[in-house]
Amino acid sequence: MVARNHGRIINIGADSLRTGIPNHAGYNAAKGGVVGLMVGLAKEFAQYDITVNTVSPCVVNTSRHRDALKNNPALAQAFVQVVPKARGVEISEVTDVVLFLADRECAFITGQELSVNGGSAMP
Repeated sequence: MVARNHGRIINIGADSLRTGIPNHAGYNAAKGGVVGLMVGLAKEFAQYDITVNTVSPCVVNTSRHRDALKNNPALAQAFVQVVPKARGVEISEVTDVVLFLADRECAFITGQELSVNGGSAMP
């Protein structure tokens, strides 16, 4: 990317860093590291037209989440109850934001964390 003087790095973070959900302390610590790495890399590589951003979804409607709804409805509900839209995010809703950040028109967006969270955390 440096040799080409262009690149897009898009990490996947977690909105639970802001909202907190049960049994996720270790997960949140790891995702917090992703955000810290993003900030450092964004500053270091901006001069090469390399952007570094993070997309942080809330609970994602995956097969694992759907299984949790069946096997542990109370825990699964705890994940969703912090989301004002009262549902998890669809995978396509996350990938749309990733594609947006990869677009050439987003060349001036770097070092940012975009939450895809249904309103669960707001500034």
